Amino acid sequence: MQSSNLSGGEYAEVMSLYARYNHASDAGDLDGFAACFTVGATLVNAYAGFEAHGHEELKAMKRKAATPSGEYRRHWNSNIDLEKVAPDHIRGRCYLLVWGGKCGDEPRMLISGVYEDDLSLTHGAWKFSKRQLHVDWGRF
Repeated sequence: MQSSNLSGGEYAEVMSLYARYNHASDAGDLDGFAACFTVGATLVNAYAGFEAHGHEELKAMKRKAATPSGEYRRHWNSNIDLEKVAPDHIRGRCYLLVWGGKCGDEPRMLISGVYEDDLSLTHGAWKFSKRQLHVDWGRF
């Protein structure tokens, strides 16, 4: 894949989407998290044994996986690779590291993996239509 076939504006918007997803996930912002996806989107994590379809299932999944009180989680994406495969479709992939712990304690790594993404242009905004997480290692 290559990022060179996206315009600068598209690239910036997609980078912002990845950041909004991570911030909403870490903050437990259910509506913000779901807003990163198309209405009929799918999120799959076979390692943790879940597959969520649509905004309500995505919010229910995120609610179930909420960070316990007094703890934090930080999602980090790197090596984001994007390819525009159609005017309204981008395929992406990135590395994922999730760190977390009790507030005030040294963080520990919770998850290492790779996201494979399909993004769709919906009402003028790029959103995830499918995210599949391939976990290398994790503490769930």
